[in-house]
Amino acid sequence: MVKLTSFDFFRKLPREYTYGTASGGILSILVLVIVPMLIFLETLTFLSGEIQTDIVIDPNSEENLRINFNVTMLELPCQFTEVDVYNFFGAKRLDIEKDIQKAVVTGQMGEKFLHYHYEIPRPPVENQSKAAKTSVPPGFEVKSLSQENFTKILAEDKFSFVNFHAGWCHWCRELQPVWKSFAVAAEEKNLNVNIYNVHCPDNPQLCDSEQKIAGYPTLRMFHQGTALHPDFQYLRAEDVLLKYVEKVIVDSHDGPPTRSEKPRAVAAIREHVEEGCNVAGTLYVKRVPGNFVVLANSRDHNFDPKGTNTTHVIHHLTFGDQLTPAQLKQIPKNARHDIDPFQKE
Repeated sequence: MVKLTSFDFFRKLPREYTYGTASGGILSILVLVIVPMLIFLETLTFLSGEIQTDIVIDPNSEENLRINFNVTMLELPCQFTEVDVYNFFGAKRLDIEKDIQKAVVTGQMGEKFLHYHYEIPRPPVENQSKAAKTSVPPGFEVKSLSQENFTKILAEDKFSFVNFHAGWCHWCRELQPVWKSFAVAAEEKNLNVNIYNVHCPDNPQLCDSEQKIAGYPTLRMFHQGTALHPDFQYLRAEDVLLKYVEKVIVDSHDGPPTRSEKPRAVAAIREHVEEGCNVAGTLYVKRVPGNFVVLANSRDHNFDPKGTNTTHVIHHLTFGDQLTPAQLKQIPKNARHDIDPFQKE
C-alpha cells in the first residue's frame, strides 16, 4: 500500500540538520510585528465606510420639475396663506402649474381638521372711498373699543361688527369712509347690530393675543361677545356689508347654531380663534435655480411683521414623481430617509 507521506510536496528536514541565523531571527520578529498590524489595519479599513462626493449631471430631459409638499401654518389663516415661486433673481414666476389644496385646521400642531378652504372671488377695490354711498353727518365717528371695555360691551350687544385696523395700514384708511357710511346706513335700516372700531396698535394684547388678528383690516362679526366664523372676506362696499349683516341676522334666527346643530348661517360659532392652515399639493416649475415659499400675503390687507406668526410644520417635501412601494423596497433602508427627511420613521 502506498503511504500518504509519499505525496507530500513540502517535506521537512529534521531539526538537527538546520541552524538559526541572526538575519533569520530579525526577519521572523518583523513578520510577527508587521503581519498582525496589517491584518488589523485591513480589517479596520474594511469595516469603516468611505464618503465620496461626485457631481453628476441630471440626465432627465423633462422641462419641468415636480415639487410635492405638505405644510401646516399653525396660526396663519388660509385666506392669507399663499404659495409663490421665485426665480434666481427674486422675481415672481408666473409660468408655473399649481395643484394646491388648503384646509382650515386648529390645535397645537394643526392636528384638528375643520374644513377645506375655498377662495372667494371678488374684484379689487382700488379706491374704496367710492364704495361709500350713504352720506355721513358732519362729526360722525364710529365708536371705538379698547382692551378695557371690549368684552363687556360686546357681551351686552345682540350682534356686533368690529373693524380691527391700524393707522399705518393703507387699506384701513381706504376703508374708513365706507365703514362710516355703512354704520350710518345700518342705523337707518334699524339693523340689530352695533358697529365698532378697534385700533390695534393701541390694543396689542386684544388684537394679537386674544383675537389673533393676522392682517389689517379684519372685519369680524360677534354674537353676544362670541366671534363668528369666518371673518368678512367679500368686497368692502357699503351695500355688500349691509347684505352680509342682514344675512347673518336672518339666518341666525334666535342666535347662531349651537355646537350640536349643523351650521345654517353664513357665519357659525367661531370655536377656534387660533386658526391655522394646512396647504398641500404639487408645483411644476422650470428646471432652473429658484425657490418656492409659503408666505402671508393678501392683495387688500396689510400685515404687521412682529404680530404675524408664521410658525409652521413641514410634513412632506419631495421632488419628482412619487415612488411606488415596490420602488422604495429596492432602495437601501439607510437611504430611504434621504428621499423624504420629514417623513416619520
